[in-house]
Amino acid sequence: MKKVFFSVAALAALCFVACSKDEDKDPTPQVEAPKDSIVVYRDVKFAMDAGDTIGRAFSTQYGKMYTDSKIPTDSNAKYIDLVGGSVELGTIFFASPDSLRGLEGITITGATKTIIQHNVTDTTIMSPFKFDTLAHASTLNGITVKGDADFDGFEYPSVLFFQNARGKKGVILYKGMARDLSTFTVDIKVQY
Repeated sequence: MKKVFFSVAALAALCFVACSKDEDKDPTPQVEAPKDSIVVYRDVKFAMDAGDTIGRAFSTQYGKMYTDSKIPTDSNAKYIDLVGGSVELGTIFFASPDSLRGLEGITITGATKTIIQHNVTDTTIMSPFKFDTLAHASTLNGITVKGDADFDGFEYPSVLFFQNARGKKGVILYKGMARDLSTFTVDIKVQY
């Protein structure tokens, strides 16, 4: 009985020591993704106005939406790529985090520039129907994202282009607006 107890105790101690050594290492796994990968975020909801129920600032690096009061104030602010908002009832837009175009109640200290193209008119390059089949990052390499400050809003469904400060290009599919006009929903595809 003593031998069994001692063996179990020794094994438990060995496991504890082995696990303790792993904690000293970087907990983030270093996974190599294929160079032609696309990251997909589905049904991302953006708030139309200021508030802390649903966010307006989104990070494609982390796949995370931030409410106005939870926007990072440290070095993670640079990973916020898209800020959604409304200029008037029912008219939405995206803004670069470094230039918030008069959005009230939101400040992003340390923000970087994202180029956003609201008006994508050439459906031979991208359309809502082509968005669904987009599976390779290389497809976006040939697209030149032309920032546009002026836009006439967009129709449902429609696509927008963006390029973040890290040079990653992406496409946003505008899917629609809530009936109470409080949120709008998009799908996002971005180069890994």
